[in-house]
Amino acid sequence: MSAELAISLQERKKIKALPYPVYLWAIRVLAGAGLIDSIYLAWSHYRNYTDIGYQSFCAITRALNCDTVSQSPYAIWMGLPVAVWGIIGYAFFLSLLACKNGGPKNPGHDRAWTLMFWIAAVFCLSSIVLGVISSVKIKSYCVMCLLSYVINFALLFYIWIIRRRFHIRGIFSGLLADFKNLLSRKSRWATFAVAYPILIATIVACYPQYWHYQTDVRSESIAQGVTEEGSPWIGATKPKVVITEYADYMCFQCGKMNAHLHQLVSQYPNTLRLVHRHFPLDSRFNFTVHKPIHPNSAKVALFAIFAATQGKFWEVNDALFRDAREKGRFRLDRLAAEFGLNLSVFRKMLASGELVRKLDSDIKSGWKAGVDSTPSYVIDGKVYRGIIPPEIMARIEGQK
Repeated sequence: MSAELAISLQERKKIKALPYPVYLWAIRVLAGAGLIDSIYLAWSHYRNYTDIGYQSFCAITRALNCDTVSQSPYAIWMGLPVAVWGIIGYAFFLSLLACKNGGPKNPGHDRAWTLMFWIAAVFCLSSIVLGVISSVKIKSYCVMCLLSYVINFALLFYIWIIRRRFHIRGIFSGLLADFKNLLSRKSRWATFAVAYPILIATIVACYPQYWHYQTDVRSESIAQGVTEEGSPWIGATKPKVVITEYADYMCFQCGKMNAHLHQLVSQYPNTLRLVHRHFPLDSRFNFTVHKPIHPNSAKVALFAIFAATQGKFWEVNDALFRDAREKGRFRLDRLAAEFGLNLSVFRKMLASGELVRKLDSDIKSGWKAGVDSTPSYVIDGKVYRGIIPPEIMARIEGQK
């Protein structure tokens, strides 16, 4: 053995593992941080759907945007927001972490570390799946979600260190031992095997489905018509306030505002008129868009224009926003069957260029008005982006 190797081995012998409580508290802090992060994400998800003016602090760019991820249909799993499943998972993990397992009293053997190792591994697998969905399907990343991924892998790493440094059984035999220990203590078995499933079932059954907000709130008595330019309108025949919306069916905020504006029209049918114009952020049709933002959104807009020629615009409009929100995709054949629209006629009108000319007219109208994003609203010649400002709302409410 060389002198250098001997020195190296002596130095390694001097290196001591950190005290067990350091690892234990690191895992407690990480799990607590994961719980807090999930609570924030659940709150943000709720605000995204219920507050028309909400924007999270981490809506930084198109590619790094927590709101885009929250607004996607992939943010819901088995009837609950993914963030709420995160709360349940971290709460369960912390409950296990708080329990002594009744085993040997030497450090590293006082908790069900093998069971928690497997739970952390499931957390990590979930992080990988959600990361792939964000990259491939949503094409946007949530900063707070990325933080939870880091927390999950850190939990797995620290538990691995504890199991390695304190000589805990293998990952299969240790798991069996942890389950036997839980079964040997009736109070714990009742908590983890009975109480938690009942709690989860109750949450799934009772959690408010706020993301299924109603879009079609119109009364048959509310007037409808078409402007001189051929754009559908709904509301007052002699309006005191006219809102012209420029929208994209693949834009989440457009769908949320669509529901809000229809509620306003129903509330003030003799004061407010809503005019709809299309502004799909599809670079193949919209000359103001220089990179793909919402590919194929123009095709959906063309279908809505076709529905307008058949007197079915507002019904189809609501259905398109609903499908975008809940399914993240459009089945025009299914919608055509649902509303009695003939797809052969749609294709003929598409081939003739009639529908494309109307779409081009809307896009040029928006460009001339100063529209560069969706949703945008033109009121008395002025463009408002994203929301209707309070002064306009006060004006509508004051003229009821």
